[in-house]
Amino acid sequence: MVVSSTPIAWDFGRGRRTLESYQIDGRPQFDPTRAEDRAELDRLMAMEGSLAASGPYTARPIEPCPDILVRTDGKRPVTDDNMGSEWRYFLGLE
Repeated sequence: MVVSSTPIAWDFGRGRRTLESYQIDGRPQFDPTRAEDRAELDRLMAMEGSLAASGPYTARPIEPCPDILVRTDGKRPVTDDNMGSEWRYFLGLE
């Protein structure tokens, strides 16, 4: 989950340019001349559409904050005081 105390300014064009410029040991990690790499970059960039889309959150890789707030209305928030309780059973504490 990506969270911020201020709205996130999604810039998919910048993200694509950044991915296309990544190198490890001088070798590009995404080569836009390769069909497979272009397809993967296109798949990642298509996530931009989920920002404006509606529908079940399970079909959307990016769910805007207002949608999450509506979907989770009435649920108990996770805080520092209640984190970890979900592991009590698996740790044999319950």
